[in-house]
Amino acid sequence: MAATPPVDPAKTVASVKPGLGVEYERWLSTEYGISNLNAHRNNYETVCRELLDDFHGSVFWKAVLSALPDIDALYLVDNKFPLVSSFEPALLAKPWSSFIEKTYRKNIVENGAFPNPPPGGWCLPPEWYSQIHDIIRTTIVVKYIDGVPLVLKQLQDIAAETHLVCEADLETREDGYYGAHFSLEQECQISTMDWSKETRVIYLEV
Repeated sequence: MAATPPVDPAKTVASVKPGLGVEYERWLSTEYGISNLNAHRNNYETVCRELLDDFHGSVFWKAVLSALPDIDALYLVDNKFPLVSSFEPALLAKPWSSFIEKTYRKNIVENGAFPNPPPGGWCLPPEWYSQIHDIIRTTIVVKYIDGVPLVLKQLQDIAAETHLVCEADLETREDGYYGAHFSLEQECQISTMDWSKETRVIYLEV
């Protein structure tokens, strides 16, 4: 008599990919017990306020705001034109609807292994705060393309000076877009669902 092979829990997940919206909410509830998305939304909005406060008050961000006028002044001396469009770029929090849609893309749309987890595991609470890298983001606009690497290098230097991990790259597209992407890791204290505090790595994207 042949032995019954063990059941792989990951393969018990329904193999049909749910659609965004009600189907995805049902999938979260059925497969992982995440049934009260309103409570998670409230927690997310609380966490976003905490993160905005943390990043606004961080040594890194204060150094960035201080550096932008200096970059502009140096560029003006060398090129006779100002470079930086705004010395006070706004820090923004990703709206809940965009956040939950991004978890859907990670878990479902971009998951070639579905119904098994994607690389890095399912994007579920509370880990999803560290898995979605643009919860807090900003844009620094420069007027000339040769200024993009200058600003990027300054961001990297400030990250090194403040002992923070970052990733950076330049991007060029056929449509003429030229820009840089910068991602910074920072440990932050955030509220949990039961209103205690926990430390998580959060990313700031520029």
